[in-house]
Amino acid sequence: MPQPPYSPEVMPVEHLWDDIREKHFHNHIFKSLDMVETTLCKALTEVDAEPERLRSMTYFPHMRITL
Repeated sequence: MPQPPYSPEVMPVEHLWDDIREKHFHNHIFKSLDMVETTLCKALTEVDAEPERLRSMTYFPHMRITL
């Protein structure tokens, strides 16, 4: 399916990053890069623990492969 050169709304990773940014990084100032990394790891662990939530954000009908 042809897509425009810039189309973040159809990129699954953009939806994942929006969710993480909204819930873990919104309006937050970090004192070090280590704190950013720790927060990101925590956020990714939470997403990993909820596969249905991850699927709902990334598994779009136009990306499903039918065999």
